[in-house]
Amino acid sequence: MRIYVGSASGTPLELLAAIAASQLADIELVYFVLGEIDLETMLSQAPLVKHRPLYVGRPLSRALLGDMVSHVPISLPQAARLVREGRWQFDAAIVATSEPDAHGYVSLGAAVGMTPAVLERSRLAIAERVAGLPFTFGGAAVPLARFSASIVATHGPSTYSHRHTDDTGRRIGRYLSRLVGDGSTLQTGPGAVANGAMQFLADKRNLRIHSDMVYDDLQVLVEAGALDRMSTPAVVTSHATGNPEFLRSLDRNPLFELRRIEDVVDVGRLAGIPKLVSITQAFAMDLMGQACCDCVGDAVLGGLASQPEFMRAAASAAGGRAVLCLRAVAPDGSSAIRAVLRPGEPVTLPRSDVHFVVTEYGIAYLQGKSLQERALALVEVAPPEFRSELLAQARELGLVGADFRRANPGEYAVEDEREIRTKDGRALRIRPARLGDVPHLQRLIHRLPSEDVYLRFFRTLRSLSIEEAVRLCTNEQSMDAMFVAVEGAAESEQVVGNACLLGEPGGRSGEVGYLVDPAVQGVGLGRALQQVLVDKAKALGMKGLTAQILADNKRMLGLARASGLRVSIERDGDTCEVLMEW
Repeated sequence: MRIYVGSASGTPLELLAAIAASQLADIELVYFVLGEIDLETMLSQAPLVKHRPLYVGRPLSRALLGDMVSHVPISLPQAARLVREGRWQFDAAIVATSEPDAHGYVSLGAAVGMTPAVLERSRLAIAERVAGLPFTFGGAAVPLARFSASIVATHGPSTYSHRHTDDTGRRIGRYLSRLVGDGSTLQTGPGAVANGAMQFLADKRNLRIHSDMVYDDLQVLVEAGALDRMSTPAVVTSHATGNPEFLRSLDRNPLFELRRIEDVVDVGRLAGIPKLVSITQAFAMDLMGQACCDCVGDAVLGGLASQPEFMRAAASAAGGRAVLCLRAVAPDGSSAIRAVLRPGEPVTLPRSDVHFVVTEYGIAYLQGKSLQERALALVEVAPPEFRSELLAQARELGLVGADFRRANPGEYAVEDEREIRTKDGRALRIRPARLGDVPHLQRLIHRLPSEDVYLRFFRTLRSLSIEEAVRLCTNEQSMDAMFVAVEGAAESEQVVGNACLLGEPGGRSGEVGYLVDPAVQGVGLGRALQQVLVDKAKALGMKGLTAQILADNKRMLGLARASGLRVSIERDGDTCEVLMEW
C-alpha cells in the first residue's frame, strides 16, 4: 500500500505512529521531509515500513539504505507533475490540517507542496487536525468533506529551526549579503547556511521572498522592515517551518501566501521576476563546478527540493543571480572543494547551472568561465591549507596550465575591500587580488602605453607571462599584499589597476608598485591605491614603504610626494630610491 504523507509542519505524527504500530508489511511511505521525526528511530520501531523520501532532513547512514529506505532524486515540481499526470499513484494520503473554519474548510497550513495534487487523485485521504496549525492564504484551504476521515491530534504543529552558532555560517552570510541588492526577490533552498544569510540582509529594503520553502530565519527581515510591504504578498512559498511563534504569525496573514508547489515553481514565470536571487546549499564541489547537494561523507542528507528550477530561472532573470554556498571544510576535515567528486557523491547541479560559489573564504564567479578559470576561482575559495594540493591536482588533470604553481596562502581579506568614486564619477572597487585576475592583468598590460610598461617594469614588455601575472596576484609570504582595482559588477569585472606590497626582510617596510589603466589615469585612482597599501602596511606593523622609481617617472614621484608621509628621495643614476615613513 503506497501512502502519501504530509511534510514538515504538515506531518501527521499520530497517524504515522499508528502505521508504525500496525506492523503491516506492505506499507510504502512517500513524502518530502518529515517533521519532528527521526527516521532512524522510526525504522527501528517499524522495520517493515518502507520509506521513499524526496528529501532527507537529517543525516542518514548509507548502511540503512536499500529496500527499506530509498531516496527519490526528483524535484518537488516534477513530482507534482507526475501525480497530476497519473504516473505517480497513491492508495491513501495522510496529512496534518488546521481545525475547520466556519465554512467547513481546513487549511494545509504551512505545508502545501504537492499535497493538493495528491488529494485530487488519491482514493483515500485522512486528516489529522492539529490545533494551532495556521490557516493560510494562497491555496491551502481544502473542504473537510474531501477527507474520508479525520482525527483530532493531541500535539501541536511540528516545528524546526536552524541553529546558527558557528563563525563559518556568519562568514558565508557576510559574503552572500553582497550579492543581494535592494529590491531583490529571494529564494533560499533548505539548509542552515543558505537561510542563515537572512540575518545579514536586515539592512536591505524592498525585498520579496519567492521560495519553495521558507524558515523562521526570515523573521529578522520582517522585524527589520526589509520586506516590501507595499507588494502583497511579500512572501510566496509552498512550505514554511520554524518555531511556534513563526508558525502562529502565518495565521491569516496577508503578508504570506502558501501555494501549491507547481504554482510557486514555474520556471517560465520565475525567469520573468527581475533581480531573482536563488541561494542553494551544497556539501561538495569539484574544480569544474559540479555540485553535490544530497550527500555528506557516508551519509545521505538533503535532496533536489526545487533547486534546479530556481537556479536556472535566476540565471535567466534580468539582474538575477544563481548562488551556491557551501562550507569549504567538510565534516571530516577535508576540503569540500575537491579535484573530483568522490564515489557516492552524485552531481546534483551540473557545472553549467552554477554561477556564483560562496564559501567562508570568499566568492567565485563561474558563469562563462573556462575550465582553467573555474578551477583557479574555486581554488581561491577553498581552505588555504588545501590550495597548493588542489592546484597541483588541477595541473595533473589538465584543468590549469603548468605555470600556475602557487595560490594565495591565507583567507580573502574582505575587510580590505573599499569602494571609491573617481574625480570623473566612476565607481571603482579596490579589493585583494586573486588567481582569477591573471588574465585580466594580462589584458591590462596590452592597454598600457609601452612607456608606462617600461616605467613600471624597467624593461620593454610586449606581454605579461602567466608566471609574472601570478606573482602580481598572489602573496608569497604573510607580509605581502596584492590588490586590484575593478570596474563593473561581479559578473563583468574589468581590472583597471594593480597595487603590490612586497614585505621586506625583517618586516619593517615593504616595496610597492602600481599599474593604472590609461582610461582612469589622472582621476585619483593612483592615490587611492597608494592609500590602500599604506593602510595595509600599517596593519601589518610596518613603519614605511619603499619604491624603486625611474627618475623619468614624474607621476610616481609626484604621487609619493603627495602621500602626506615623511618622504625621502635619493637618486642613483637613472633610478630613485623612495622611502615613505610614518
